[in-house]
Order: sequence, then structure tokens, then C-alpha cells
Amino acid sequence: MGGAVNQTYGRAFAQRLVELADGNGNMELRDDGIYLTQLWVEETEQVNGDWTPQGALTDSDPGSRKLLPIPFSSRDLAAFILCPAAAASALTDLFEKTWKLDPEKLRDAFVGAPGIRYADAMQKASDHLVRAQRIVGAEDHAQEKLARSLQEKCQTMRRTARERLGISSVSEHGLNDEEYILRVNQVNEEVAVIKAKCNDARRRAEKETVRWLDAMVEQIFMQESVQKEVTPRTQTRAQSEANQPPPEWIGLAQELAKAIYKRQKERDLYPNQVDVADEIARDFRERGISGVSGKPLSGAYIKRHALKGISGEKGRQLSTSNKRGK
Repeated sequence: MGGAVNQTYGRAFAQRLVELADGNGNMELRDDGIYLTQLWVEETEQVNGDWTPQGALTDSDPGSRKLLPIPFSSRDLAAFILCPAAAASALTDLFEKTWKLDPEKLRDAFVGAPGIRYADAMQKASDHLVRAQRIVGAEDHAQEKLARSLQEKCQTMRRTARERLGISSVSEHGLNDEEYILRVNQVNEEVAVIKAKCNDARRRAEKETVRWLDAMVEQIFMQESVQKEVTPRTQTRAQSEANQPPPEWIGLAQELAKAIYKRQKERDLYPNQVDVADEIARDFRERGISGVSGKPLSGAYIKRHALKGISGEKGRQLSTSNKRGK
């Protein structure tokens, strides 16, 4: 590689990252990168535990389990650190909530001659994360807290109902199977409403987390920053795309967005760009429309490249003004 601008890192550093981040056996190191294990993807109950930066990167496969490519830049490293699969690990323990590094913990984690170089990369990654969060804002955990609260209430209601109906014990209740099943069904009916609210809050929390993670990755790889530090593969793609006419899907995405806003406006609903972009991404997948690489287009990519200046905000303002005037 050339100078520090294009600094990249390899397998040895990736190996150390896996040692720090993989406390649950959820990662595997390959020659071309760090991946989530298939078992983890299939069985994890962690909220968004199978998220990877690939869905927010324009030159990547949204369905890939790759968390970090090899070789990788400090920006790739910053995106890797965000991964929920690395949460509550020795790696994320190096950071404060503001994504600033703890100097003492950093020294202990990376020792020796290679460690100095790795620590320098970690500091660059920290700088990227701090700048990104300054723009995106800290993650909002309101829905996550609501989901936990509702889950606790649901469990309490279920336990109370089972005790009242004499089935607090699964095996020692003195009932025949038919009567036991009837009472279990009654318990399920009693907690159905709060369970639905809990599930809804959990889905909203998961969606909000994905939005925040995607927004952070987008900011980390913003073009004005990439000009200062960019890997050759990204630079080549950027230069290539700059010389190409806009893809046909952009015009279609814009027409679909306008149609969605019009449809929702008639219901006095005004979705944000993220929701609209996600709906367009689903529509494109059903139609078999993909990007130049042949891979599905993510909502984040569609929003960034096709929906600038298109929103339902004007309609929202008119609707609000009319309501205030009544």
C-alpha cells in the first residue's frame, strides 16, 4: 500500500479483533474477512444480533454474513465495532458511550510492536465513530426500554394467572390433559393484548436499531471523509460510478416514492423517507430489480441515491395547518 491515507490492515489484526469481540462463538475468521457463523444467525435471540454493515454499504451484499473484510481500513474497523454481535465484549469495553477510547484499556489490549500499529488503527476508528455519532446522534433506546417493561408485565400477568388457575406447576397440577390445555389457553387469552404490545415494541426497537446502525455506517463512509482515507476497491467503484449515467432504477424509485406519499397523504399519513425507501426496496426485490452488481438494493442505499428532495413534509405541514385552523 501507499502512504497513511490508504492504510489497510490484515489477518493478524483481524485475529486479535476476533479474540476481543467473540465471547459467544458467533464469529469465524476466514482468509477474506470476519463472518458471523451460520449457527449464530439461525439461533441468536439477541436483538439484531445478525446485523452486519453490508446492508448500508453500496458495494456490498446486504445478505452477506461478513462483518469485516480483509484487508480492511479504519472505517471498516469502525463499522465492525458497531456490530451487535460484538456488543458487551472486551472490544466494545475499550470504548466509552461517546465512542472515545479508554487509553489504559487500549494499551492493555494491544501490546508489543504490532500492538502500537493496531492501537493507532483503533484510535482512527474511534475518531470515525465520534464524528458519525455527532451527526446521527446517540442511539434511542426508548422502544427497547418499553419492550422490556412490557415483557416484565406480561411475565407477571402470566405467572399470576397460572397461579389463580392452579397451573403454576407444569407437572404437578392434578388435572387431566384436556382441562390443563383449556386453562393454558385461558392464560394465553388474558395476556394476549399485552404480549402483542410487547412484540410490537420489540419490532419497533429492532427497526430503530437497524436505522441507527445503518445511519452510522453511512456517515462513516461519507464521500467527503472517504476522500481522506479510502481503500482502492472503494475508490475504483466511486470513480467508475461517477462516469456512468444514473441507473434506470433511480427514476423508478422516485416515481414509486411520489406514489407512496400520495397514497398515504389521502389517509392523512406522512411516512418518513426511511419507511418509504424500505417499501421501495421490498417492491424492487419482488420485481427482481437489483443494482449494477446484481445484488438487492437496500432501503438505505435507495434513500441516499434516489430520494433526495422527495418527501411528504409539505403535505404534513398543510395538514397540520388545516387542523390548527379548525
